[in-house]
Amino acid sequence: MKFIMSNPTERLGRTAAIASAQCLGGGPSVNFVIYNLNRAPASDFNDWETQYNNPGWSYKDLIPLMRKAETYQPDPEANAHNSSGPLKASWSGCFTNIAQDFLEVAAKYDK
Repeated sequence: MKFIMSNPTERLGRTAAIASAQCLGGGPSVNFVIYNLNRAPASDFNDWETQYNNPGWSYKDLIPLMRKAETYQPDPEANAHNSSGPLKASWSGCFTNIAQDFLEVAAKYDK
């Protein structure tokens, strides 16, 4: 995976990172990452409301909508997730040691 950084924009107030598929599996690999990263930190939502004067865009206002959209199958009782939405989220069921090896190697390059 490669992240391409956009030019800073005045409206966003920073650069944006765009995930680009550069791995075996290509787009589906990116889709997995995007789903897992699709929720910004609560502080980003709160900034939309406070810094950019958008009432109703705080994390506490939006989390019910995000929860409504999904069925989080690994842990339906998870506080920030739901068990009856139209988007099904789950583990693939295929676990190998290669994932752990990847994480160990990636940690050496994460600076």
